[in-house]
Amino acid sequence: MKKLFLCEIICLLLLGCSSFKKYDQTRPELSVAFTDTENLPSVVLFDEEYYNENSMIFFVLSDYMQNYSKFAKYNVNSKQIVKIIFEAKDNERIREYCNANGIIVFSVLIKDEFYSHDIYLYNIDSDKLTKINADPLNKSDDVMPLSLKTDGVGIVYVDQNFENDTSSIKYYDISNGKIEDISVIPFTDTDIKASIFFSDINSGTIIYDRINNGKLEIIVYDVNSKTTISVIEPLEGVALDYRGLLNKENNFIALYSQAQDGDIIYIHDLKNNKNKRLVSFDQYSMAYNDMLYTKNNDILYNVQRNVSGNVKDHYYGEVYRLNNYSMEQIFKCFNISIGIKYIAFLKFDDQGIKTIHFELYKYM
Repeated sequence: MKKLFLCEIICLLLLGCSSFKKYDQTRPELSVAFTDTENLPSVVLFDEEYYNENSMIFFVLSDYMQNYSKFAKYNVNSKQIVKIIFEAKDNERIREYCNANGIIVFSVLIKDEFYSHDIYLYNIDSDKLTKINADPLNKSDDVMPLSLKTDGVGIVYVDQNFENDTSSIKYYDISNGKIEDISVIPFTDTDIKASIFFSDINSGTIIYDRINNGKLEIIVYDVNSKTTISVIEPLEGVALDYRGLLNKENNFIALYSQAQDGDIIYIHDLKNNKNKRLVSFDQYSMAYNDMLYTKNNDILYNVQRNVSGNVKDHYYGEVYRLNNYSMEQIFKCFNISIGIKYIAFLKFDDQGIKTIHFELYKYM
């Protein structure tokens, strides 16, 4: 369980790969090399509509050692940072992030006597930044992920309450600023001391996992009707889901999980209510930051691996195509962002980690 709470765990993915067929790797629509070591991008938050209208892209800025942590707006025409929207203090780091439909949400991990989180909402059109929680979240002597997600209408996250020994799914309504509990579950009596680990939202449908009377379940919940749509059994042998992602358009859930023989990625097909195992990791591997992305019938993620040599060689992107159950690889890629027609990458430079390349392609 230590792996659930620490993001910098080294890894290696044992699967074959082929060339990336969805775009021409030699011809990005946009390519920028960042060399200012005080403002290197570590995360791209790509809002496609705002990019098309304003030539602006949003980044989390941080070097590899996380000596700083900033949230910034970048102009691709002038190739300049036009605004630092948020800059973390010495005891803070931007930890989790997501965006959808003109809304960017990120958490700030604070290390005082304990670890805790604040959540910030940034409205792109109004250029307004708001902290949405009044009290520190997940206050603990360990880093407890929030599993922060938004669909642009609401925000969901996991709150671990160590005073009441409960895990809960919180839903924040962006239109009125109200927070409600979707589910509250007592802590388990294991060393994990948590009962809910991930949440996701897509067009008003929330998914989350829970340990209920010792049994792992995946819940599908409708925000508008305030009802549980279904309770799903995980793949046989899965002990814990680190991350789950609902692809509502193609009717499946992608999950990154801990199984008896190591970490895996599998899907639950909502049409036929069946699970299918896709990707197996060995003991030295993990999906970087436990993140998954989906587009159409593709599942995308970044891998961190334990190899000798340079840091740049420890990372790559993977694209798993459900149409033909094939896999493709993007070398040196450590962050992915997806729009409607575009896909964006952050990559390490061939010469090392002090130059970061941003590349934007049309996703055909």
